[in-house]
Amino acid sequence: MSVRYVQKGHDTEACRILCLTAQRLHTCQKQPLPQLISLHDWFHSLKPAARIHGGILKQCAELSEL
Repeated sequence: MSVRYVQKGHDTEACRILCLTAQRLHTCQKQPLPQLISLHDWFHSLKPAARIHGGILKQCAELSEL
């Protein structure tokens, strides 16, 4: 959207939109973010398929253990 604004000569409006978006992204949250799930836990169910099928599934399972 901002590119269209700039193409039409509305640079100031495009910059305002980008700055407001950045501000919203970097504003402190009212509530803490939820705890992240470890890759080990997230991909736990991948391991049986990785043992059976190998290939990319095996590589992904191994990476989840790093």
